[in-house]
Amino acid sequence: MSLSIVIVICYWLFDRRTQSASKNQTLGRLGPPSPPTGFPSSNLLVNTLPASLSIVSVTGEVRYPGQYPFPANVTIVKAIQLAGGFTESASSKRVRLIREDGQTFVVNCDKAAKAEKLDLPLYPGDTVLVERR
Repeated sequence: MSLSIVIVICYWLFDRRTQSASKNQTLGRLGPPSPPTGFPSSNLLVNTLPASLSIVSVTGEVRYPGQYPFPANVTIVKAIQLAGGFTESASSKRVRLIREDGQTFVVNCDKAAKAEKLDLPLYPGDTVLVERR
């Protein structure tokens, strides 16, 4: 059995449609179903991710910065590749890995790409910061 992490992607997207008691209405309510009791009167869109995925931020001088769901075994070099790689002005020799607890590591990704032991693993909540040269 796999666990799921529920992430609310988008909310307040659809206006609530009123239902009609008319016999001519065959569709009932238009749009997504009503939210659970206790939620505001708007609908939620929810996406589930397997627990084996973790959210990691890849920011700075990469082609597609943002937050990404990665498998548990992803490394800093692989995360940068999946974020589109370095931009032309990136400093690939001084990439900062910031752990959720505040620990910071400086990684030379040129060397890490060639030596597996230098290619640090990423954990949920980590941030990869690629600075300019």
